[in-house]
Amino acid sequence: MPFTARLFALVLSLCTALPAMADSYWTHNGSLMRLTAHGNARNFYYAAPRLGIADAGVRPGTLLFDGWRDGTRYTGSARVFSAGCGASTFAIEGWVASETHVILEGWRPVFHNCRPTGDQTWDRLEFFYSYSD
Repeated sequence: MPFTARLFALVLSLCTALPAMADSYWTHNGSLMRLTAHGNARNFYYAAPRLGIADAGVRPGTLLFDGWRDGTRYTGSARVFSAGCGASTFAIEGWVASETHVILEGWRPVFHNCRPTGDQTWDRLEFFYSYSD
């Protein structure tokens, strides 16, 4: 079998062995979010950010959460955005309240002039299902 035919067969077998990507759309704090799921991996991206957060550098495609789903639990990292300081990442976890409602919570650092103050604040991110592709 020629090399290109073997390569094509290998790529085709790998593609069929991987789980399909699933996209769905959710609302969060006035923004439309895209949830990508690949196996247990989960990522929430801004699809249509609400007015006012563009000043903090949020654009369509900006990652808000990356992590994993294990049963009804979510674990991973979220980001908080600041106009002058960019994004800061913090650990977050949560649960699937229902298949149309996901809640993530965690302590995030407080910053002053782009420097951590040593203080933390409790953050809660809620996502509500809108539709799927």
